[in-house]
Amino acid sequence: MVDSFLDLMLGNFRIISSFYFQHQSLLNAIIVGAAVYQLLFRKSNPARRQTRSEG
Repeated sequence: MVDSFLDLMLGNFRIISSFYFQHQSLLNAIIVGAAVYQLLFRKSNPARRQTRSEG
């Protein structure tokens, strides 16, 4: 009964969530790796920082 309610409410997202739960550690590692890459290897541009703080 609960399964039928979830199918009705979530629809196609149920398929996506089952894929995510099966591959959760791999997908989380990719996301964390991308964030660390951005933090370590992003080129700093002083002009861009000034426009962000002023605007």
